[in-house]
Parts: sequence; structure tokens; C-alpha cells
Amino acid sequence: MSKALTGNIITAATRAKISKSNKGRIVTAATRAKISKANVGRVKTPAQCAAISKRMTGTIQTAEHRAKTSKFMMGNTYRAGHVTSTETRAKLSKFFKGRPCVANNGHTRNQGVKHPLAKLTEKKVREIHRRAWKGDYQAFIAECFGISACYVSSIKHGKCWRHLNLNKETI
Repeated sequence: MSKALTGNIITAATRAKISKSNKGRIVTAATRAKISKANVGRVKTPAQCAAISKRMTGTIQTAEHRAKTSKFMMGNTYRAGHVTSTETRAKLSKFFKGRPCVANNGHTRNQGVKHPLAKLTEKKVREIHRRAWKGDYQAFIAECFGISACYVSSIKHGKCWRHLNLNKETI
């Protein structure tokens, strides 16, 4: 595709003309390599993925094509929206443990009282955790500490303030 067409929206009629003119055209290995190189790093939109899926539905792929695809997918790293196995997640977790968070411009994440917007201290969090497991109403605990009941639940179940290693046994 020429640079003049890059970013332009092609109508269905134009697409049909292009398709008709390319019918029977033999693409050399060099041209395929150029096309492949041009597509490196491109991210498909959900609409494009749906269109490809719809187009591929019902087609029968040869064993050779399946082997090529699986070989290609082997080199891929973790991608957003990609379903990973528990084993892979464990490997990723182990790999990234202690590394700086990319989302924070390379700085390590501020946890607990080190976070600039923290309302609670570690002592208060331990108290909330203890009272929640003791059986106090989460709404009452939340009102006492000036936080939401949802946040109390997150502390109780270890979703927030995870670095304190709170669990039922530490009550």
C-alpha cells in the first residue's frame, strides 16, 4: 500500500476494484517479506479481529498452515487480552517480582502509608482487619475509619494492603 493511501478509509467499491485487479497476481517471497515487515507491531482493533474471525469461519486449514501458526505463536510474549495458564501467570509473577513498575515511569510502586493519598496507617488497617473478621458490620467499621464498606471488604479479604500479609490467623 502506498504512503498516499495510509490512514485513508477505503470504501467497499474501491476495495472490490483493488481485489479484482489483484486477482491471480503472484506475490514473490521478497514482497511477502516487505508486507510482513510493514505489519510488525501493528495492533488490530476488536472490529478487525471480528472481521478476520468471520472470514476464517468454516475455512479448513492445512496441517502445514497450523504448524506455521503455532511456530509463530511460540515466540510471542505476554499480550494484553490474551488468556494465559496458571503456570504462565506464575512464571510472569516470578519474573516481574521486585522490578520497577513500568506504569510509574520506572519507579517502584508506593504501597501502604508510603502512598501519597493513603488515609490509613498500618495499625489502623490491622484493626480494621481484626474487627471485620471478628464479625462487626463492614458499614459500621467503614464509618468509624472514614472509608467505604467496599474498601473494608478488600482489606478483610487481602486484596488491599497485601504487603502486610494479613490473614484469618493474624487476628
